[in-house]
Amino acid sequence: MAVEYPLRVAAVDRVFGVIGLMAPVDRLQLSRWLRQPNGTFPLRPGEIGRLELPPDVGVQQAMLEVFERTIRAELDHGLARLTVGQVVPAISSVPGGVDSAFRVTNRLSALVHAHGAATWAAVAAYRVREVRNWPGAGASSTAQLVILAVRAALEHLAPWSESSGQGMLFEEGRSDTAMAADFVLGHLTDHRMRALFEHVDLRLDTSAPRPGRSENPPAPGAKPGTGGGDAGTEQLSWAGLGDLVGLSGERCRQLSSKARAVVADAANDGPELLAVSADLRRRLGEAVRLGDVESTVRSVGFDGVDDPAALLAVWLAGPYLAVPGHSGWLSPAPGELVAGTRALLTEAGGVHDLPTLIGDLAGLGITGEFVDAWLAVQPVRVEHGVVVQLTGRPMAIVERVLDATGRAMSSKELHSWMPSGLSVTGLFSALRQANRLVETAPDLWELADWGGSPSEHLVRFVVEVTEAVFDGECGELPADFGALLALQPMVPKRFGTRFGPFAISSVGDRVERGTLRPIVLASGAQLGGSLAFVIDPRQQTADVLVDSASLF
Repeated sequence: MAVEYPLRVAAVDRVFGVIGLMAPVDRLQLSRWLRQPNGTFPLRPGEIGRLELPPDVGVQQAMLEVFERTIRAELDHGLARLTVGQVVPAISSVPGGVDSAFRVTNRLSALVHAHGAATWAAVAAYRVREVRNWPGAGASSTAQLVILAVRAALEHLAPWSESSGQGMLFEEGRSDTAMAADFVLGHLTDHRMRALFEHVDLRLDTSAPRPGRSENPPAPGAKPGTGGGDAGTEQLSWAGLGDLVGLSGERCRQLSSKARAVVADAANDGPELLAVSADLRRRLGEAVRLGDVESTVRSVGFDGVDDPAALLAVWLAGPYLAVPGHSGWLSPAPGELVAGTRALLTEAGGVHDLPTLIGDLAGLGITGEFVDAWLAVQPVRVEHGVVVQLTGRPMAIVERVLDATGRAMSSKELHSWMPSGLSVTGLFSALRQANRLVETAPDLWELADWGGSPSEHLVRFVVEVTEAVFDGECGELPADFGALLALQPMVPKRFGTRFGPFAISSVGDRVERGTLRPIVLASGAQLGGSLAFVIDPRQQTADVLVDSASLF
């Protein structure tokens, strides 16, 4: 099904809908001109086609030259069976006709008039093969007509600007630092070598590593998507990258390695650029968010991270790679950074004074302005100047939390510190079995080392919320509850809760609870959840903990 575009959507595939027919080297060049924010640029035809057309006149002229090469090469092959409207999807909505086109020849004007194709809408309906077979047309005139259609669509969707600020092909207004970086990149005279260097080494994003960027490079011939990285991202093998640029995977690897050597040698001859890169390393530190790189490179004289010169300076400063498990973060040594942070957080039993920890993180190279953001993506919680690590066994986390806060806490309070996956009643059950904790009041827990006296008289039980419980079914409790609750035979004892009362009675050698339906409804418990009861026999009251799928 054809994609329906609004009238003036300025996408590349609106002016040239056959990017897949382009030679890989031309497609690679096109993608470099259309690089995205953060310095990335796509390689697949569909990705290139979705990009926005640039307003820069120099870039547009260069694009037209690449399109023209494809049109002339594929005129009698891939383009022959297509209509002009399929090659240039936007042309049918371009006002005017061929006579108003740039540098149209009298011969071509006469040809289109003779065949009722004076308007662009009429031209769009003709197949390229049909135009090629017009008497007197030939390959040259047919190619010229398609090329003029591309130009007309480009002018219609993306009017030219002499000063767009893109800075891709012109040096006017660039800083000395940027021009020094341009000079270094200029040593990559091989077109494909430079494109591979920019894609593999200069690409600033935090998706899966590319070949040459990963700390564990892909094995030769590895399939896309098998090289690691964050879930949902794709890592290209050298072979996969080679398929996109028209080279073998081994040749891509060789060119990429050679490009790094050429750039490193050229940079060593430019002390100014090396000094700027050293300053960038100091400013960025060992951990930086992708979004913060933009402001930092601007502060040292670059136009932003869509500029290859700025990306080169960042590469020389690092290079900065994606940090595993930390989306949006970059580091020159991601493995060491993650391991060092984990080791710091584990020290001192997992409880840290915040100012001290900040100083320790500075020792890892994380600059002060990024520390808070780095801690925010770690498995920790910061409360009142204390940092608590939230990894490990649930009871280990409970002990850290109690140690950090210095006060008794309920199971519900403690549950708010737990990682996902543990229910309130599940935690409550674990607390009851913990040897290093004591319950000093109904559902109030302290560290045993604090010397608090346990409340031995409390009686506890848990009820799973089933359809039978919802319907008011009674249930059996442990036989020793009769003695613990001082029950009299056949005399129900009522216990008050914040959700209403319930009754327990002794019937022969059995202990039974009455219906809990009013408590289930009042508490908002859901099917599949549970209710934990902590009874104080002396007060004939009970605390109720609700673990409901709708709440936790």
